[in-house]
Amino acid sequence: MSIIILALVLLALVTVALTSPIHRWADGSTYYMQVLSIVYDHDIQYTPADVQHIITYPLGDAPAGMFLIKTLDGRYFYGKDYSFSLFASFFYALIGTNGILLFNALMFFCMILMGYYYLRKYNGTLSIVYSLIFFGLSTLFVYMFWIEPDLYDGFLIMLGLFIWLIYIEKSDVRYLAIASLVLGLVAVSKAPDAVVFIPVFLFELYKRRYVNLLIASGAFLLVAGIFLGYFYLQSGTLSFYGGNRLYYVGNYPFWNSYDSAHEVGIQAFSLNAGNTLSDLFDLNNVKIIPYNIFYYFFGRFTGMLWYYPFAIFALVSLAFQGRRLQYFKEHPEKLCILGAIALYIFTYAVLIGDNYFGGGWAVGNRYFYIYPAFIFLVDKVDWKKAIIFLAIAMITVLPLVSAPIATSDNPGGHTYQFPYTYFPLDLSQLGNLPMTGHAFTEVSGYNFTVYGGNPRSYNGTLLVTSGDMLILSGQPIENLNMTLMAYFDYTNGSISTKGFSEEIPLTDKDIVPVTLTGMEPIYSDRRQYVYDIKVALT
Repeated sequence: MSIIILALVLLALVTVALTSPIHRWADGSTYYMQVLSIVYDHDIQYTPADVQHIITYPLGDAPAGMFLIKTLDGRYFYGKDYSFSLFASFFYALIGTNGILLFNALMFFCMILMGYYYLRKYNGTLSIVYSLIFFGLSTLFVYMFWIEPDLYDGFLIMLGLFIWLIYIEKSDVRYLAIASLVLGLVAVSKAPDAVVFIPVFLFELYKRRYVNLLIASGAFLLVAGIFLGYFYLQSGTLSFYGGNRLYYVGNYPFWNSYDSAHEVGIQAFSLNAGNTLSDLFDLNNVKIIPYNIFYYFFGRFTGMLWYYPFAIFALVSLAFQGRRLQYFKEHPEKLCILGAIALYIFTYAVLIGDNYFGGGWAVGNRYFYIYPAFIFLVDKVDWKKAIIFLAIAMITVLPLVSAPIATSDNPGGHTYQFPYTYFPLDLSQLGNLPMTGHAFTEVSGYNFTVYGGNPRSYNGTLLVTSGDMLILSGQPIENLNMTLMAYFDYTNGSISTKGFSEEIPLTDKDIVPVTLTGMEPIYSDRRQYVYDIKVALT
């Protein structure tokens, strides 16, 4: 029965991949251009030939949003990892653009398959049902339609840990070597994800199996060395985030009247261009940490409970399984998997605190590549407990995954609808969220961004009508000049925020100046301050 279900799932995924449109946003340009370069030129360098390739095989507005590293001698290399593009290029060569979706679909199926094989010794035939629910009712499914390595990164993490668990069961060091090779590729694709290898390393160290430790470390470093070494030999830069790294939204190199002497590429984050690791890992802003941890689990835009509810179920299951300490003595691998998950979350929510979820075009937490590892925390599925999380998934996730392209094109749209409006807004990430209706404004000597309220500038003040708005500022706002615009059929108005409230009669005027004083932020972490302002007309 399970084989039949798996065959039907594979057929459905392949059919969807071959017939669906593709979602492509900014970073997707770099990866798509890489694929074209690998297939047609057999290199990872951006050249005039690549311009002809994208003209011949267009995709959306590519190459808008492309990252390039410019060398001292004027050559360009793509400023993103090329391993995803390399593997995807084999499928592109077979059937074109939808071949990349086919690659994603096969990886998604393999994750379901690995989940099934892991769970079947505890759950029998029902393991296929749980594995399908675990992956299908998560926003990971949405990324199957993206030309991005997000699904790829999650797949690699799961594959590496799955093979490592086979090593634990069989005590065959060959599986350890293969698992370490895969985890090395994880580190190549997304450097912070290298933390997943740490528990594997520490487990061998704890067991004092020093030969195995050397094999694991050697395999891990071998893969990283091959991919990074090749990139260095080609570009002279060791990191995909190094060198003179530039971002392009137009006037791309070798297009039309492009002038290489007057470079228009926007300087992007680079480890070699005046940036330091502290720009990426900043522990000075410790006040953001508890907020990030809370929103990581419960945030309206990024919360694990709403977008990956079965990750929480896995933690609940492990808590019940581990009520006896003897359980962890019998299954030390569970602690290693949990340790990998904890290190991963710590890395993103704490060390990379300014943007732990993937930025302004993410559906849920786009960087939650560790999600597939949660399935390894579960033994016997308690369906009585699982039904609670299934109900959550049906309400929060199902509408998103049932229309993955529409969801991708408007990644924040669902957050203005039930039930997401009742979830806490991720205030620590406000500047990165895919929120609509925001505008940069300068009023009363302050520069800030306004979300909602349809605000406009009016005689050096903020002109508002009615509704709620959030103000995101890089400095505290003490006093703010506003102008309330009403209509003649209103008789009263009110403006309120934390620390200030005022009722405004409108009997004679429909435009009333108001100065908000003593304003207090609803959120602050010394980097940014958020004010919630409510305007009402009656």
